[in-house]
Amino acid sequence: MAAIGNIHASSGENLFFNTSISSNQPNSKVASFDVASIAVGCYVSTRNGLAATAISCTLRCTGVKATSGDKVFHEPKFTVVGLLKLGVSVSKEPLQNNVFPSDFTGLESFGCEIDQSNLDAAAILRLRVASIAYDDFVHTVHFRKDT
Repeated sequence: MAAIGNIHASSGENLFFNTSISSNQPNSKVASFDVASIAVGCYVSTRNGLAATAISCTLRCTGVKATSGDKVFHEPKFTVVGLLKLGVSVSKEPLQNNVFPSDFTGLESFGCEIDQSNLDAAAILRLRVASIAYDDFVHTVHFRKDT
């Protein structure tokens, strides 16, 4: 099972950390995509990445519609169950699945960032970098039709 610190992926070794996806690439055959769900977890780590611990957070996920450029938003939450008084966890924390609303369809881009987290605890522990881990990205791809 893949892990960073005490954040653990649910589906083996395919934990990933990229925070944006786009079909708007040169020579792309992808017209758009739909986002159904994704498992997420937030953590703080030292600058050198040697220590990482789970923190509760709210994400701000944004999708951009391929045809209109309109933006859609969703705020999934990652809640750490075994928080210490400092606001971090030292126990094993599995990523938590979040289902997206039905308007996350026909997208050309998708990305998430941390909206709120307990960064005061990170400062106390001198853990400087707050990050997001992803797993189990459930999506549908719509390909361009040959013309």
